[in-house]
Amino acid sequence: MNLLSVRSAFPNAYHTQTDCLDSMREADFWDDLKPASRTLLEKVLNGDSGIDGRHFCLEELSHAWKFDAEGLNNYYEKSAPALAADAVRKALDD
Repeated sequence: MNLLSVRSAFPNAYHTQTDCLDSMREADFWDDLKPASRTLLEKVLNGDSGIDGRHFCLEELSHAWKFDAEGLNNYYEKSAPALAADAVRKALDD
C-alpha cells in the first residue's frame, strides 16, 4: 500500500490568540489565578509564538473554561469522527 495523499481537517470554530486571552480574562477562574500564572498566560497568548489562533470543537469559546480536561476530551471525541471523515474525503479528492 502506498500513501498518496495526506489532508487535515479542523473544527469550524477559530479563535485568535487575543480572543482566547480576552475570553480567559472574563472567565470565573481568572481572578483566582496567581499573578505569575496570569502573566504566563498573557505572555503565551500575546507573544510571538508563531501561533495566530486555535480551532475548537466548541462553538462558544467561553464554554471551554467550563470543562475540565476530561470533559473537553469527551466533547472532542464526539466531534472527531466527522473531522476524520472530512480529512479522508479531502485526501480522496486529491
